[in-house]
Amino acid sequence: MAAKNYHIYTGGWSLSVDPDSLVLWHWNYYWHPGQPYNYAGINDAEFNTAVDNVQFANNQADAVTNSWAAQVAFASRVLSVPLYTSTGFKVVRRTYTGTPGVADAEDQYEGDYWNGFVNVPGYGVDGTMDTFGNMYPEGHPYGTGSMTVRYAFKQQDIKQFNPVYAEWLWDNTALAIIGYDSLIGRNNYDLGQFMPNVAASYTTGTYNHPIYGTCSKVVFNIKPGIQWADGTPLTIADIYFTFVELDDILAARGLPPPWWISNVGNVLSFSILDAYNFEALLDVKTIFATGWMGGNRILPKHIWKPLATTGDPTAFAPDPNMINSGEWRLDEYVATDHLLFVANKPGATVDTGLAGSVPITSNAGCFRYYEVQADVYHTDNHYNQMDLPAMIDHFHIEFTNARQTSITIGYSYSIQRGANPPVTGSGSVTIGAATKTTVAVTITPGYGLWTVTVDFDSAVTEDHTQTRSIKELFWITINQDIAGKTFYDQYPFLPYTYKSELPTGDIKVDIQDVARASGAFGTYPGSLRWNTLVDQNGDYKIDIQDLARISAKFGWTPP
Repeated sequence: MAAKNYHIYTGGWSLSVDPDSLVLWHWNYYWHPGQPYNYAGINDAEFNTAVDNVQFANNQADAVTNSWAAQVAFASRVLSVPLYTSTGFKVVRRTYTGTPGVADAEDQYEGDYWNGFVNVPGYGVDGTMDTFGNMYPEGHPYGTGSMTVRYAFKQQDIKQFNPVYAEWLWDNTALAIIGYDSLIGRNNYDLGQFMPNVAASYTTGTYNHPIYGTCSKVVFNIKPGIQWADGTPLTIADIYFTFVELDDILAARGLPPPWWISNVGNVLSFSILDAYNFEALLDVKTIFATGWMGGNRILPKHIWKPLATTGDPTAFAPDPNMINSGEWRLDEYVATDHLLFVANKPGATVDTGLAGSVPITSNAGCFRYYEVQADVYHTDNHYNQMDLPAMIDHFHIEFTNARQTSITIGYSYSIQRGANPPVTGSGSVTIGAATKTTVAVTITPGYGLWTVTVDFDSAVTEDHTQTRSIKELFWITINQDIAGKTFYDQYPFLPYTYKSELPTGDIKVDIQDVARASGAFGTYPGSLRWNTLVDQNGDYKIDIQDLARISAKFGWTPP
């Protein structure tokens, strides 16, 4: 199939929430070498136009109308011959079985009813990996022994443990269980609604491109403190690599694009606004912009950039350690027999057993492992760069309770600007089932680097409470302060090869800011040197007006 050497191609599609089952027959999705969506090489002008209009629909009505037009073109020209479609049932055993007749740690659960299935409309209990993180035998919501979920699917083996090139449903099911997180996910009970994941929040809008006209843009704010399984922080550098750099590196080596390239293929510009916020500008206007990028898996750059540049990213398991950030870790793989996944717990050491693997200890574990999460923000939209008179006077600490019952937790905080004495406090708060509660802390406004540390109780078992700590940095500065330091230098993190890709202001305007602005002069979104931060007046072109605004603030330091 990869060699396109066949007379008849047979394949199948799984339907998604978005109307993309015909879109992926578009001529743009044929390539060679490699395994594209459009294996058959369909190239029909009327069909291509119709599916273009589906992808780039400005509203739902346009998407529906053009989906119908694409179906008419597809059927009338016999671009393919659909043989059948199926509907069916997915079966679960409602009681825990364990290994009958064998005395082991699972005996305590045998016969208990399973609770917590997440039955996704149209997909079933395995329509989301949330079922596996949520289900438990009745009376044992957390488990004290070897609790195991047994899950069978109809493919006999895995073709690739490869999050770049895996195309088959069951390969991607295994990768989804392992957990290469995405920015957002869909609400399992309302598939038209997005829920936060790696991203704490996002805003969707449009901008006016000087060539392409009105196009879509999305600004994402990511959560602090998420770590890859080897202890390296998950940052915007990983997202930039996955969405932008990876495809360019592969193309330069003559390798096919990632299997999921359609999700990020229209990203024209990716600008890191600060350590937690980035802006993605598309070269089209579409109602699907948020889902395309928000739902795409994120890869660890420190693992995959060397693999993509000089290794073999097409291999069965290019990263044998399967470094991820999700809920599970691969612990054992026996070909044609089984895969064993274990929870991504804090401090757990796992060796996948794949060729070339080594034991890896997950320091923080999965960020969703804890029932109570905390986040910090200072305005409604999380932006960290401000100009007078928008000086902040409050920080908000947001606690989220993931459990289905209310919980009372204790917390303490320290909020410090530079080397000034910190504002400290403590208390307790009751959070309702599956809800959020916010604590507001008043501060004395001031420019500078603010460090907010929150220690709080995060229940991990029914009878045990563990204290967690999060730390988030906020740069309260003027818009003209666009360079000077990096996020890694100011946090600080462990040494990181790509730390220069996470620039931050240094609470002053000097030659570094002017030089960075001058380097972007004459650019617009899509240009090699484009930088959203230099665009001071928001007209999506960098000209003398922008440089003049930055130069006018040369020498500025906080009053």
